[in-house]
Amino acid sequence: MIYRGKQYTLIIFGVEDTLTRPKSGGPTRENAADWQWLPGRKERLLAISEETHLAIVTNIDLHALKGSEMIIELTRMAAQARIPMRSVGYSLGENTWSLPAPDMLLAAMKLEACTSSETLMVGTNPDDQGAAQAASCNFVLAEEFFAVL
Repeated sequence: MIYRGKQYTLIIFGVEDTLTRPKSGGPTRENAADWQWLPGRKERLLAISEETHLAIVTNIDLHALKGSEMIIELTRMAAQARIPMRSVGYSLGENTWSLPAPDMLLAAMKLEACTSSETLMVGTNPDDQGAAQAASCNFVLAEEFFAVL
């Protein structure tokens, strides 16, 4: 996909506030199923999935939210947007697999055989931006990314 004049082979999205928000209306999920797509986000992912690899990453600690239930919900969400489950990164409470550490992004790049210069991270917060910087890939705020497509 070409974004702002640059070709990207892989686009990695944060989950919370980038693609989804809690159904309950609170600032964080109350349980694994407490999520809904932000308006237009799933449709945009489906449109761009035809031409580029997509991955999602989240800092939600699976141990805190009944890990097996969260994995089921992340899998369901990914499937709705045609994102392969192998391209879903999540925290197990380990610092190295929590944003802003770059490990989830680096793993997605390795799985898709992409370099950092071919990768764009889309997110909403300093942890997302820090992970992109640590992985040496470009970063854009979700609001900007979804406004131009």
